[in-house]
Amino acid sequence: MRWQDHPPFDPTPIGPLNYNDDAPSPHEPAGARPPFKPERFTDDMVQLRRHVDRLTLACQAMWELIRDRNLATEAELEEKMLEVDLRDGKADGRIATQVLTCPQCGSNTNSRRTQCVICGAPLKKEHLFEG
Repeated sequence: MRWQDHPPFDPTPIGPLNYNDDAPSPHEPAGARPPFKPERFTDDMVQLRRHVDRLTLACQAMWELIRDRNLATEAELEEKMLEVDLRDGKADGRIATQVLTCPQCGSNTNSRRTQCVICGAPLKKEHLFEG
């Protein structure tokens, strides 16, 4: 069955929408869901912050190497950042997910994937850090 042949999406919730509610949905056995633990999200946020800080440090170090070797000016860096930002048509300070076409089967997929979800073929990104 192709995805177009599936019935329309039914937005009726099948389980509790309150994440603090530990009651199982009718589709899962009692006790199957671990209790909600807000500290889990706090730990994730701390790890994300550390990751962003390290990436910021690496970017600053790379920029200083480039600048100190007179390979680019700050104005050129800002111009290139804007050029990269505008690749998706919006100056929003981020690299957006792009639609890619699988070279093997022709299916559309997004640029965050490394291989096609239909045929498994590796997907080549146009730019190294493309999201």
